[in-house]
Amino acid sequence: MTSDLNNFVIQGSGEFLYLGGGNHRVLDFPTGASEIPPHAFERFERNLEMRAAYAQRAGAKYLHCVAPDKHSVVREHFPIPVRCIAGEAFGEKVKTPFLFPVDALRKCATSFGYLKTDTHMNFDGRLMFARQILQQLGVEAAALERRRESLAGLKKIFHDFSGDLGSKLDPPQTESAEVGVQFDRHGAVLHYSNYIGGNNGLIAAQFNLESANNDRLLIFGDSFALHCLPMLSPFFKETFFLRTLYFHTDLADAFQPTHILTSNAERYLPNISNDQDAPLGLLMAALHGKPWSADAMQSQAINAALQPTGPRSRNFWREISTEHQAGSAPPGKIVMV
Repeated sequence: MTSDLNNFVIQGSGEFLYLGGGNHRVLDFPTGASEIPPHAFERFERNLEMRAAYAQRAGAKYLHCVAPDKHSVVREHFPIPVRCIAGEAFGEKVKTPFLFPVDALRKCATSFGYLKTDTHMNFDGRLMFARQILQQLGVEAAALERRRESLAGLKKIFHDFSGDLGSKLDPPQTESAEVGVQFDRHGAVLHYSNYIGGNNGLIAAQFNLESANNDRLLIFGDSFALHCLPMLSPFFKETFFLRTLYFHTDLADAFQPTHILTSNAERYLPNISNDQDAPLGLLMAALHGKPWSADAMQSQAINAALQPTGPRSRNFWREISTEHQAGSAPPGKIVMV
């Protein structure tokens, strides 16, 4: 595999693989082959302004974060000169602040926080990303420190891991990878989902049975935010995630969050979606022909999260709390990597 820009996978030094193709023309902007269009900055700014305004009206803390592309962080092993870091360009042009933790990720001891055979972060990177998010949302350092050991328990080592890049090669390239995992029950945090196939429209609802607060975190984001979900949910009573490109006021109104996080990968910035085009959040999966899980308990949990002051929420909380106190729940199993 060469470093041809037409290749889906770019091989760097040190066995690092990079995304080289796909629908988002991921290398056009960093290599200078194309310039970021002015309307992309304007649309991103407008989205952030509208989201921040909604959060202010709702009395919720708000943060948008951009997950850096691997070539923006792991630059030493990238074989092509980088002339533009999109996240930095948007940071200079856009007035509304957002989190772009390039420097923090570069301090990760393990592979700069990224998997070698995948576009996503390894466990160190995910934990660093989550800590940056939590700090920006106002979670105190002492609370983060108290959770250090329990969060470390989310790490799993896969000795023959081949990610979304390594699996494209023939033969596939593998690595010994440390990643975070999601349990359906991790300590006192319970995880439920509509378990759709594919990406956009995936819902995850998490309930923290031993929460010290009544805080409610709403997340609209992609896979980078999803991977951090097990590390974010222990700090909130309820966490609701929708994999989406948009901000959905229907779900925000229903969930009644105290904290709102929106997130996207850096490579999406030049082609950012317009929030005014957002469909109803609960219909995203159906609009793409993706059926929900047939497990009624998953839908009951999602329904409870979206009716926080109603009887179904109270009944659901009573049921899972009773089960937890009785110690009758089965051991947690891995449901998502």
